[in-house]
Amino acid sequence: MYKKEFQMYAPVRDWWERFLKERHERSQVSVYDTSKIVLYRVMQEHHLETFFPDYLTYDVKVDITGVIITKDEAKLALVECKLMPITLRDVGQMLGYSKVTQPLYSLILLPQCLSDPLIRLLKFFQRFDVLDYGNGQRIRLATWNPQRQEILSESLLPPGEFF
Repeated sequence: MYKKEFQMYAPVRDWWERFLKERHERSQVSVYDTSKIVLYRVMQEHHLETFFPDYLTYDVKVDITGVIITKDEAKLALVECKLMPITLRDVGQMLGYSKVTQPLYSLILLPQCLSDPLIRLLKFFQRFDVLDYGNGQRIRLATWNPQRQEILSESLLPPGEFF
């Protein structure tokens, strides 16, 4: 088990890169640990400004960022890592990031479970609408398995929508 959140970043980054490359075989995929730098600076450092005209508005620090480039288009793929059971506040943080950047994928990973209030909201009351960030896209939540260094697909919420 991880003692600090940053210990998740390297294995999650490696898994995210494999995941994105498998699903976007004809695209150029790059994945970065962006936990210590605002996203618009990453865009500048990697000369991605032409793909994201509004990149200067990306004043967010997302833990892991994937960039999928296909011809003249690029999409983002965001991951937030959390050690503690996530709460609605964590979802709100990722919702803000996702509304600003409009990623193709938005994922929150945790090696534990959701908080009880979030479990009630999502599982019991089926309020998956709180995960919507526009254009029919939703944040996904999943449990990270540190031993296998991948997500547990059966833990995915909303179920069945990501893979």
